[in-house]
Amino acid sequence: SSKGRFFNEFIRDRHRYRRVA
Repeated sequence: SSKGRFFNEFIRDRHRYRRVA
């Protein structure tokens, strides 16, 4: 569960960063 949550947050952060950049 922890691994899945971390992966989900990582992808979400990457998407946000790409959108801002």
